[in-house]
Amino acid sequence: MRFFLAVLMLLAWLDMAIAQVAIGPVAGQPTVVQINPDGATTLRVRWRIQLNSTTGGVATVSSSSGVTNLGATIGGPLTRTVRHPGGGVFFVTITESLYVDRTTAQRIAAAGPGTYNRVFTVGFGGGASAASILTQPSSGGALSLRNVDLSFDDGNRYRVVDPGDPLSARLVVTTNGRGFFSGRWELAGPTGSSAFRPIGRVNKRLSGARRTVFETPNLPTDGSGLYRVRFVPDDVIPGTSRTPLPQLSYSVVGDADARRGVALGLTSPEPGSSVTRTTRFSWRPVKGAARYKLEFSTQGRAGFASDIVAAVASSKTSLRLKPNTLQRLGGRRELFWRVIAFDRAGNPIASSSERRLR
Repeated sequence: MRFFLAVLMLLAWLDMAIAQVAIGPVAGQPTVVQINPDGATTLRVRWRIQLNSTTGGVATVSSSSGVTNLGATIGGPLTRTVRHPGGGVFFVTITESLYVDRTTAQRIAAAGPGTYNRVFTVGFGGGASAASILTQPSSGGALSLRNVDLSFDDGNRYRVVDPGDPLSARLVVTTNGRGFFSGRWELAGPTGSSAFRPIGRVNKRLSGARRTVFETPNLPTDGSGLYRVRFVPDDVIPGTSRTPLPQLSYSVVGDADARRGVALGLTSPEPGSSVTRTTRFSWRPVKGAARYKLEFSTQGRAGFASDIVAAVASSKTSLRLKPNTLQRLGGRRELFWRVIAFDRAGNPIASSSERRLR
C-alpha cells in the first residue's frame, strides 16, 4: 500500500513540475528542404523549442507526427524529456531524420512548393505550439558520375574459362543529378580478331544519388582464345574523364587447347609434384609478353578468383621460389598453380590452365 501511495505522490509531483512549464515558439532548421521528385529522400531537420518555466522540474516535449500541406502524414513520433532549473526561458532541440517516400516526393513535386508541419506539446497534453518548414522539389542538376567500375560477375577484370562456361560482365555506376545514360557493349576477339564489335546496348534514365548495375548479354565462350570487353558511352558524361572506364579480358582455354599450345603452356613441374627449394617452375613463352605472373591457390580454378595464397612476377619463363614464398605455401593439403602473360601495357594476353601440385 505504501508503494502505491509513493507512486501516486511521485506522479502528482511530476505533474505539478511539468505543469509549471509553458511552451513557446518552435523553429525548424533548415527553413527550406529540397525534395528529390524522382526517388525517396531522407532529410535531417532540427526543431528548436522554447519553454518557459517558473519552477524547476522535468519537462517532456513531444510531437506525434508531421504532415505536409497536402495532408500526407510523414515523420514518426518525436519526444525528449529534460530537467530544467526553472525561473526563466530555456530551449530544447530535437533532431529528426525525416524519410519521404517516392510517392509522396512525386506529389510534392507536382504541387510545387509547400510546407512540412509539426505540432509540439509539453507535459501530459498541456500547451501546444505549431511549426513548419518549406518544402520544394529539387531539380538535382545534370547527370554526373561519382564512380564507375567494370568487372566480370565474380568481381575480377581477367578470367580464364572453359569452352561453354557462362560468363557476363557488369558495369556499376554511382551517379548524381538527372539525365539519360546510354552506351554500347563491345567485344573483340578471339585472338587475331582485334576489331571491337557491338554486342548490346544500355538505355536508361537515371536520377538522384544512386548506384546502378548494367550487365552484358552472355559473352561468347565457344571459341578458344583471348577476348576483350569494353563499354562505350554515347556521350561524354561529367566524371568519366576523371575515372576512365576499364577494359576487361578473358581467355577461353580447354585441356586440348593447352596441349596444342593455343594457350600458355606449362612445362614443369609435373602434376602431383611436391614443392621444394629446388623445384623449377617453367612455361612456354608467349609472343608479345613482357612479363608473367605465377599464381598459387588452394581451391583450383575457383580459388584463383578469391583465394590466391601467393603470386610471383617474372620477366623470364622459369624461376625457383624464394624462401618467403615457400613458407607461405607450406602446410597446404592441396595446391594449384597457373601463369598469366601480360603485354608491355599491362594487359593480360594469355593464361595457362591450372595444374595441381599435390
